[in-house]
Amino acid sequence: MKIKALTPSAFGKFHVSRPFELSHGLNIVRGDNEAGKSTLGAFILGMFYGFKKEGRTRISRHPEYERYRPWTGNDYRGTIVYEDGSRTYRVERSFDPDIVRIYDDTTGEDLTHLFSQDSRKEYDFARRHLGLTAKEFRNTVWIAQLGSPQEPGLGAEIQGKLEDILQGGTQDVSLVRALSVLTDERSKIKAPRSVKAKLDLVQQEIAELNQELKAANERAEELRGWLIEASDLAKEKERLEDTVAQGERELARLRYVMLKRLLTETEEIEGRMDEAKARLAEIEWAKDVPPGAEQQYQALKQERDIISRRAAEARDEIARLEGRAKEIEAGLAAPGSASQGGIDEATLVSLHSRYSTAKAAASRSERAANDARRELRALEEEGRAKGYPDEEFDKDILKEAEDLQETVLLAERTKSQMDVEVERARSLVASRRSGSPAGWLYVLALASLGIAVALTVMAMPMSWAAFGVSLVLLAAGVYRQSAATRLRREDEAALAQKEQEVEEQVGRVQSAKRALQEYLAVLGARSVEELRAVARELDAFRARLAAAKDRYEMAHKYWFEASQEFSTIEQELVGILKTLGCLEGGEAVNDGAVNLGRRKLAKVASDKRNLEVLRERIGETRELLSGLEERLSGVEVKEKAVLAACRASSVAGLEEKLAAKEEYDEVARTLSEYAGRRDALLSGRDTAEILEEVAALEADPAIGSQEVLEDEVLQGSFSESDYEVKRRAQDGLKSRLGELRSRLAALENGIRLRTEDGRPVSEIEEDLARKQAVEEALMLDREALDLAHDTLSELSKRLRREFAPALNKRVGEILGKITSGKYSDIRISPDLEMSVVHPETGSQREASLLSGGTVDQCYFALRVAIAEAITKKDELPFFLDDSFVQYDDTRLAGALEVLATLAVKHQIVIFSCHGREETIAKSLGIEYRRIEL
Repeated sequence: MKIKALTPSAFGKFHVSRPFELSHGLNIVRGDNEAGKSTLGAFILGMFYGFKKEGRTRISRHPEYERYRPWTGNDYRGTIVYEDGSRTYRVERSFDPDIVRIYDDTTGEDLTHLFSQDSRKEYDFARRHLGLTAKEFRNTVWIAQLGSPQEPGLGAEIQGKLEDILQGGTQDVSLVRALSVLTDERSKIKAPRSVKAKLDLVQQEIAELNQELKAANERAEELRGWLIEASDLAKEKERLEDTVAQGERELARLRYVMLKRLLTETEEIEGRMDEAKARLAEIEWAKDVPPGAEQQYQALKQERDIISRRAAEARDEIARLEGRAKEIEAGLAAPGSASQGGIDEATLVSLHSRYSTAKAAASRSERAANDARRELRALEEEGRAKGYPDEEFDKDILKEAEDLQETVLLAERTKSQMDVEVERARSLVASRRSGSPAGWLYVLALASLGIAVALTVMAMPMSWAAFGVSLVLLAAGVYRQSAATRLRREDEAALAQKEQEVEEQVGRVQSAKRALQEYLAVLGARSVEELRAVARELDAFRARLAAAKDRYEMAHKYWFEASQEFSTIEQELVGILKTLGCLEGGEAVNDGAVNLGRRKLAKVASDKRNLEVLRERIGETRELLSGLEERLSGVEVKEKAVLAACRASSVAGLEEKLAAKEEYDEVARTLSEYAGRRDALLSGRDTAEILEEVAALEADPAIGSQEVLEDEVLQGSFSESDYEVKRRAQDGLKSRLGELRSRLAALENGIRLRTEDGRPVSEIEEDLARKQAVEEALMLDREALDLAHDTLSELSKRLRREFAPALNKRVGEILGKITSGKYSDIRISPDLEMSVVHPETGSQREASLLSGGTVDQCYFALRVAIAEAITKKDELPFFLDDSFVQYDDTRLAGALEVLATLAVKHQIVIFSCHGREETIAKSLGIEYRRIEL
């Protein structure tokens, strides 16, 4: 096969009418990223095989179907022209709706009926002319960008095809089908992915019985464990009951000792409290002194000294500030001072800034007015030179032409829709003609007959049933054949009617085109687009001319206004500078005069600010002095109030009373602490209650000897916290005892229930033995079928070994040329996994462990060798989509030499986004055709 032309009329980004033409030999399709190289490659694959997934009974499409849907418009179609043998074919495919037509490109004859359809309703022209399935095409002659490794499972498919070729030179007789029959028979006994076969059901029942037996043994083992645990828990319960009783006696003894020591400490604290109360009665005369009286008196005395000192400092500061203020006022009032004009520095700076801005604006507006005037004159000259008329273009003329063109487009669109309907009708008629609808029934009948014969030879009981099935299938095929003949006649009549309607629509299209051409001829235009371009050009010129006039008028207006504003500001600034004495006579405004005026005004502003600051400080200091005098009077009043509050006539009497008050407070605080300690010991209980509890404990014989208890009270060998620790430990023992009792009751109940649950072990073992006998019989039948399957499999492997050396040799030849002889000894597994033999060491290494570029080169060689092996075609196209990205220049040269050799016999198409391939091909003298996207 050799591809001659590609026309992606509406595919992805392409909307072309001129075809991309390819030649025999080497073709290089050149384009930048996103130029459409990968899209064009997908177009080739889609035109040959479509986008329907293989091996599906229900139509399902690859993601590329939506990915390459055209960006605009509703059409989704294309055309490919190729040569096979002595005939040139043209394939027209509409992807949506899915319609394929195959023509003889030389005579125009419709050849679609010569090809059959598969389960996907796809015609087999590509498989017949290329000798490859879609999967084989993608993994051999199509080498995508960084995509040399094969798809999973391809090895088995390729090996099957090679075995068929080695057996008889045909792919119609296959060991694979024989192995498939044996596999079906084995699946009736045991199916790998099903539980419906006999052996699967028996093994499932055996597994269930084993599980039941295991559960019964586990129950018995669990019951024995529970009995042992119940015995251990009973012993531990008796031990804990004794420990709890002993702990209760120990707590009672500790409680007695703790209470006795508490009574002793309480009596000691109450004695100390009586002594403190007696001292308080002796110094009670000083308790009426207010709290903090001494501190308040000392603070008032210190505050009076500080206020007096600060008042003297304030009077000195006022005198100094007033002298400085009088000096500044004299300087400002001097004759000729800059303060006489009433102008400040900010006013002068602002006016000078406005002056500079207005001057610059006047200059800019003048330049803009001149530029606008020149632009307007140039446009007027352009209009006179091109001869543009003064009146506007008549829009009705253009609208009439567009209406006629729309009529033509509507007629053509209607024709296209009718063409699609005709193609659908032709496709339906062709599908009725191609192949018998009962063909698969005939195949099944023959297969059933073959099975019946095989069963008869093997002396199996189901042979007569197989003969009956084959007769039923043959009768059904005859019935379906007659029904299909009737439906084909009805479809052919409908096709003839639709073809007549298409011819009528062609006449209407030609009539609409003649009307449009006559109207354009009257106007002197060749097309509606040319007429529309003339209207747009005239409208654009008039818009530019109007805009130029507006710009000129606006610029002239701005120039006049800016000049007036500049003159006004200049006069005002000159007057101010003369007033300040910075300009003389007719002198013009300059930066020196402005800076001099600014310095004079800055000096005046500084003196005024200093004068204001001095006046503010004088006022603040006077206010401070007045406040200090008021505070001093207040301090004296407070001192007198403190003496009166303490009922003292002098400072000495006050100090004596304050010392007695301090002692009184200390004794009262000590008494309060004693009371708190006593209350903490008693913890809210009354002494009488404690005495009653002690008496009750003394009467209990469990606490031990009284003499020993009295010694422990005197020694104080433990505290109340020790008692709490022991009490919590005792509570833990009681809790543990309760848990043991609950667990023991639960075990007794569980033992009772387990003895009543499940079947006996002996009954389960009898059922298991019966099922195992059935399993053994089924396994013997399966072993017989396995023996036959293994025999055929060994035959298949022997055929593969005969072909493997030839494939290894061819791959080594190609890879050796690419790698300059470094890797020429190759090993290929049945799964198409490659290994290379190092030329120096002789060691074998997996190809996947080599560099990325070398891996791509290995699988490139493998694809070429497989394609040559599995197809009988003399000419075969190879496609490479940026496959040399990881090749260095040396190995790329080697690959191009391999392709040049292949190009003598085959067609090669390289898709590339850079010019490296072209450069090296030229240097090697390799001829090629260049297609630029």
